Amino acid sequence: MSPISFDALPDDILLSIFAHATPLSIRRCSQVCRALQKTIATSDHLQYLLELDVCGYIEPLRPRTDLSYARKTEMLCEHNSRWNNLGAITPEYHELPDGLMAPGLTKLVAGTFVWTETVSRDLTRFSIYQLPSNNTGAPFRMRRFEVPFAVQYLTIDPEQDVIALLEEHTFQSHSPYRIIHLRAASTNGPHPRAARDQLVVQKAYDWNWHSRVTLSGSSLAGAFGHEGLTYNYIVIWNWTTGQEISHFDLHHSSNQYGFDLLSQSSFVSSRVFGTKSSNRSSPKVIHRCLKVFEFDPNGNVSTPPIHRASFELPGQAGDAIRLPSMYVRAEASTYSQPNSQRPARIYDTDPNDRLLWIASHGHPSLKVCIPVSKLLELSQTNTSPIVNRSVLKFSWDDWAPFALCGDALNDKWSDRHNDMISGQRFVSGCHPGLPLATITVTDLNQRRLRMCRDGARANAHPGACPKPNFDVLGNMSREKRIELWGKRGQPDPERSIFWQKMDDEHLVAIIAEVIDEYNDDYKCHLLLHCI
Repeated sequence: MSPISFDALPDDILLSIFAHATPLSIRRCSQVCRALQKTIATSDHLQYLLELDVCGYIEPLRPRTDLSYARKTEMLCEHNSRWNNLGAITPEYHELPDGLMAPGLTKLVAGTFVWTETVSRDLTRFSIYQLPSNNTGAPFRMRRFEVPFAVQYLTIDPEQDVIALLEEHTFQSHSPYRIIHLRAASTNGPHPRAARDQLVVQKAYDWNWHSRVTLSGSSLAGAFGHEGLTYNYIVIWNWTTGQEISHFDLHHSSNQYGFDLLSQSSFVSSRVFGTKSSNRSSPKVIHRCLKVFEFDPNGNVSTPPIHRASFELPGQAGDAIRLPSMYVRAEASTYSQPNSQRPARIYDTDPNDRLLWIASHGHPSLKVCIPVSKLLELSQTNTSPIVNRSVLKFSWDDWAPFALCGDALNDKWSDRHNDMISGQRFVSGCHPGLPLATITVTDLNQRRLRMCRDGARANAHPGACPKPNFDVLGNMSREKRIELWGKRGQPDPERSIFWQKMDDEHLVAIIAEVIDEYNDDYKCHLLLHCI
């Protein structure tokens, strides 16, 4: 074979070679690499696209046109540098109005922070903070509004300008039904896309309901339960039409259930149940599983959801009298829905590019993370018409290669408090009463960590993500800590309550300093880290 000069080859032959070459063989070709580097060096757009990939983001559908590609790349580098050195960020301080330290009444979504100031039987007042954003160029703004009823839980999608408020059900309530109020977050008035300003749960129970509401696109779900973190009744609406589209009734089941929306057409439910062996002296075996359901977001009647797939979680024998509870969350740091009028931005995230966080408390405990995109992909491997599909069943060994799990998760986060996952970052705070007041952020994004870029392992499951090495902090897991208090003259961490919330460019610490614990008197602070 004659020696070949790539410089002399015609374009069609070069393209044919690239079509048959493997990525590894291309990377080994130094001349090609040098040519590519020169191409990238002369293109601000390509440098911007590469920096997006380094940061784990995607190019937005509505890019900002007021900035050059060079400036966008520079801002992405600065953003990534701040995430990698959180402790160097000087936070902004804001004193919050007197409020309720209740998880369901405090939200941070897509740069919008909601603080519930006061609640009585006939009044709830909110402070809504639009946090400054380098991504969208939005300035800091704050507005207040109030509603003439007590609120038990709220959810907000600022990019659709919708806030949903679950009215608290009390003995003084005039109706046995639960009511969800829909409002425009910017005006506290009727939402222009909502056909109704109230959604009513058409099911009356004399329950001390544990409740939550959650949004995904045009779907709004309410989950209601008897006690703890369990949910026994789930109802889903298309909030733009006001139509109830699906419901899921467990009929006072004693099994333990968790719930969250995966998309505007699917949700995940977790279940815990125990079985006894034939040997009475043997302990009860605890079984845990995830179930993925699908529903029609544009349906015109309410129908039960269709069970698409079941995912077995590790089971274990235990002597516990009560079943452990199961917690599942798949929080998005931003909402990327096709119907929303999203502001122009520098970078974006795929709404499925986030982790489902699964935690089973009690004995035996369990913590698992799996990408939502992988869970949905596995649930949709059956291509037959939906009405003819049988339920897909995955044993733990079938899907464990795609999950982040094991002793590392339990050991590393066993003493943390108020865990929260946003996108693919995990934030947790120290347990109340510990002398060190710190919060910890752990990055589990596979693209940012480059855990899949080292070539496939011989024994790896196709498409599986290698497990993060938690022994190399700041490298594979990129765990970062921020000290909140500690300097003389600042509040005593042992007499303070700490919460933390996060999105792609903000990390907020909410500190309630105990003034008079007998009268529920707190002084509330907000530390804002802009990243």
